[in-house]
Amino acid sequence: MNVLLYMVYMVYMVYMAAKTYDWPKDDTSNPSIPSRYYDQGWRTIAKGLGLLYIGAPVDATDELKRSLSKKRQATAKNRISRAWTFLADARLLTRIKPASLGDNAGYVLLLGDDEENTEVVDDAKSLLGLDDNIIFDRRQYA
Repeated sequence: MNVLLYMVYMVYMVYMAAKTYDWPKDDTSNPSIPSRYYDQGWRTIAKGLGLLYIGAPVDATDELKRSLSKKRQATAKNRISRAWTFLADARLLTRIKPASLGDNAGYVLLLGDDEENTEVVDDAKSLLGLDDNIIFDRRQYA
């Protein structure tokens, strides 16, 4: 795999980490929101990192701008989805809540050792009311 690709995936992970509470929780943490839990979706990452900027000429037609925008969105979604798969396979994050209509998937970032990651995942599942026996995909953290 390309080293540049690893770097891009890490940028996505750092972006997600910046949008979550750290573990262990402190006085500034909202007790009802899990630590290291990201559920803002691919579009938030894409917008935050400027991946949806189309750079169309000023005189471009609205039709051309829409076409470029759709292509950019599809590319960004594909790249971020592949990054999530790679990071899950590398055991750097796990999906604990699947996406559903109008609701993004929920990921827990696995930034600590195995014991700490287990605590963070268990805390997130508890706060979200998720069943421990549900496995959403082959990359489920055990």
